[in-house]
Amino acid sequence: MLSFRQILLEYLTDEQRKSYSKHVMTEKARKATDHFFGEGNDKVTGNISTDETHHTKSEIHKQVENHLGKEITPVEYHQGKIKDKYNREVKLGSQIKDEKLRNEFASDKTRDGSKKNIQSFTTSTHRGVEVAGQTNKEHSWANHSCKNIEDGSNKKYLGHEITHGTVVHFVHDHTGKEIYRSTLQPHHNKENTTYHLDSEYGIKHPSFTKSSHDVANKLSGEYKEGLFTKHSKVYNDSGKTMILHPKATSEHISKALNDTDPDVRKAAIYHPKATTEHISKALNDKDEHVRWKAIKHPKATSEHIPKALNDKDPDVRIGAIEHPNATSEHISKALNDEDYYVRWEARMAQKVKNE
Repeated sequence: MLSFRQILLEYLTDEQRKSYSKHVMTEKARKATDHFFGEGNDKVTGNISTDETHHTKSEIHKQVENHLGKEITPVEYHQGKIKDKYNREVKLGSQIKDEKLRNEFASDKTRDGSKKNIQSFTTSTHRGVEVAGQTNKEHSWANHSCKNIEDGSNKKYLGHEITHGTVVHFVHDHTGKEIYRSTLQPHHNKENTTYHLDSEYGIKHPSFTKSSHDVANKLSGEYKEGLFTKHSKVYNDSGKTMILHPKATSEHISKALNDTDPDVRKAAIYHPKATTEHISKALNDKDEHVRWKAIKHPKATSEHIPKALNDKDPDVRIGAIEHPNATSEHISKALNDEDYYVRWEARMAQKVKNE
């Protein structure tokens, strides 16, 4: 039987690994990610739970986190195992020095029974040469990714992504098989580097996406002000070039939406933490690209759709009718739009709803 390490590495053949070994990470890319991987290390493993986002931590769980000064996932807490500072698996109870708290942890009833209800998955996060193996013929997404190492139309980017610090995050099932992959792309300003979730393939699950965002946040470090631009040599799967720091708060986004630079305002409304209030504000922006990004935001509600459907720019109106929250009434209105392409999108949306 293959070891877990062998399973992780089998998707790059010896020949492929030799070929891509000529691509070396820049010093800047290594320095920007060393705090996450550790110097000289190109892989970090972990685990997640599919119901992690729905699980409420007990008071004892929170006390243990405060005692150890680190976050402990529900899976780690229920299994009683965590990683130490050397990335070694250790028993959680052995790390709790307070005897009373250790006994409370051992008898915490929220750890009973929940073990069988939580499905655990292993994660692996890579930089360096193994980034070239983000898609190959063995992956379930092989025919959907243009960076398939075998015959992808954009596999030419793989060498650049190794060099400039692209990070790949996998989720593995109990056999070690990779069932989900995300690509985290580096973005820079004059002084700092930040990371952003650029693409996802395989099984889509909220916990898997959350795991990718968590890695991007750790790679990005503490909040840094300014606009960050995606490295020009890596593949732009999302089509988004400029972003704010992933740890930007609602207040940071509000400030950015008042910036005189439309690129800053676009990055602000694209941010996943943008609220419905931010979307309402952005729909009144003088720049049509900001308004278009606002109506494309996943948090845009059915109440935002009418505003966008009355926009003078047809692309904004198309964005409105394409939104999942567009209703039959919205579609009916768009069917009478003066613009041919808006009417065409409305007919397509109506067809989907009818089916």
